[in-house]
Amino acid sequence: MSPDFPAFLIAQIKSHDPPPRTVNHVRLNYSIIYAGTDPSQIDYRPPSCLPSLSRRASEAIVNRKDKERRVHKPDGKVFEVRDLDVQRRHLDPDYEFEMGDGTLGPTGHLIVFTLKPIRSGLPAFTARWDGGVREGGKERFDLDVDIDGVSESERRRFRNGKEGYAGHHAVKVQSATGHAYDVTINTPRGTIFEAAVSFTLHRKLGLDVSSSPVATLNIRRV
Repeated sequence: MSPDFPAFLIAQIKSHDPPPRTVNHVRLNYSIIYAGTDPSQIDYRPPSCLPSLSRRASEAIVNRKDKERRVHKPDGKVFEVRDLDVQRRHLDPDYEFEMGDGTLGPTGHLIVFTLKPIRSGLPAFTARWDGGVREGGKERFDLDVDIDGVSESERRRFRNGKEGYAGHHAVKVQSATGHAYDVTINTPRGTIFEAAVSFTLHRKLGLDVSSSPVATLNIRRV
């Protein structure tokens, strides 16, 4: 090599022993249980401690149908309100008034009227007939108002008439015919609704005579 040029080391290779057999390798283990692909070995039965979802759904359907049959049994209960007359004295401009159909629903509710908010953030109200339990002389003749779209604590305050809420129970007043009530609904924001409400009640009573088909009588109560 010419003495005018310096010497450079390009690379240096050193020999070494090969890596041990266990480095980056999995030891053989013939005792591991692997998942199989035979579908005949799969147990599809649900745990005995947990009822199946299909059974729960079936029971719910049966219970709902049984309740509907009991609700619509013509045993003298009120099935309909008629001759509904609502004399409004005040309606909050943020609400719409809507008459109910006045017939007994599958859940036992008989809607007389509703108040629906026309802007978000306000509660809704539903006036319904509450006849109580007729057995044992506990039948009532009440017009109750429920509040919706609020927390459970606000619902309790409305039912109990506290902290600016009022109107869950309408006040019964004397009437020459039918049933009459004075309805006043208040919330902390002020009076929502005031009206005089009156209607007549219609009951159904089924008569079973000598195993013949049941005859239904429509009874009008004034």
